[in-house]
Amino acid sequence: MKQRSSNFELLRIIAMLMIIGHHLFIHGLIHILEPVKYIAFRQGFASNKFLASLYYPGGDVGVAIFFLITGYFAVAGGEKIRWRAIEKLVCATVFYSLLLGGLAIIAFKFGYITPAITTQLEKLSAFIGAMLIPVSGANYWFVTVYLMLMFMAPVLNKGLLLLNKRGFRLALFFVWVFTYLLNAMVGSKFINIYKGIFFYMFGFYIKRFYEEIKIRRFICILLALLGWGLYSYVVATAFDTIQSDKLFSEIIRVYGQPFAMGLLVPAIAVSLFLLFSRLDIGTKGFINGIASTCFGVYLLHDFAIFRQGIWNYIFKVDSLQFNSPYFVFTSLATVLILFIVLSLIDMARIKILQPIYLKAVDKLFAFLRRKYLADETRA
Repeated sequence: MKQRSSNFELLRIIAMLMIIGHHLFIHGLIHILEPVKYIAFRQGFASNKFLASLYYPGGDVGVAIFFLITGYFAVAGGEKIRWRAIEKLVCATVFYSLLLGGLAIIAFKFGYITPAITTQLEKLSAFIGAMLIPVSGANYWFVTVYLMLMFMAPVLNKGLLLLNKRGFRLALFFVWVFTYLLNAMVGSKFINIYKGIFFYMFGFYIKRFYEEIKIRRFICILLALLGWGLYSYVVATAFDTIQSDKLFSEIIRVYGQPFAMGLLVPAIAVSLFLLFSRLDIGTKGFINGIASTCFGVYLLHDFAIFRQGIWNYIFKVDSLQFNSPYFVFTSLATVLILFIVLSLIDMARIKILQPIYLKAVDKLFAFLRRKYLADETRA
């Protein structure tokens, strides 16, 4: 099987590092999902506030890059559902959810607990959702949206292949304004679905009309840097005043968030994607091997029951790192160490366990086909 060029796999690694940095900020510093928010961030040094805010855009940009890559390579897939990719994704998600959920129960039983574990276990329905229905239970929203896209892809691709360049641009504009941008403005619960569709379509567009895209490398670098800096400034200002100034908080929600998500994120993500698409480094097995673990790294570090413990009890981001003059170095080291350790864990899963459970899944599906499908359907 032909391997992907390592420029895209390197971009995948960088996108995952961006996402880990984003989670360090939202879960380790501002505690976005906790009852008490923003306190550690507002009490930190001014310099550390801005440095920490530089991590925030990485979440939106990293996710956008993953959807761009998916759309870009979907052109070659045409109108087929990628069943093997779906099996790998679902099996990895279920495996890690059961493993980490089981570890949480053991930790709780033997007293090795954090408030985050206690809270999740006390909310039994939330715990069952995280452990037993991780795909459709929205514990991992990215997995849910990605699977929806994979099942939609044959129909979506068929429609996109019918469009010429002008028609494709019109479709992109429509999706950008009336689904992605407006839903970001009103804070829709479905914004992640629209985000996935929009960037998938954008990646598809880049692949189809790649030779006609004439944006200079300097412009791509400039857009990425300016967009990232502006987004970080908005975030630093917003989270420093969001509790004390309700009017400013509302202005950020209505205008700042759609501006950042609707304009800055596409500008940054597409610029980086175009830069790496023009990077010729051939195929490097080492890079591709690390990139194959990115999904596992995401599943491991963003499991709802453990993520608070990772950031605040292992790495002590809010209580120790953020009040240090060396925060820029310790936080970068935290992101890199976490990625390396989790990547090695997932590499072991891929090499040892994945062939075993995929073989079991193949046997199960073969049995179900023989048992429940008509002869002509099986053929």
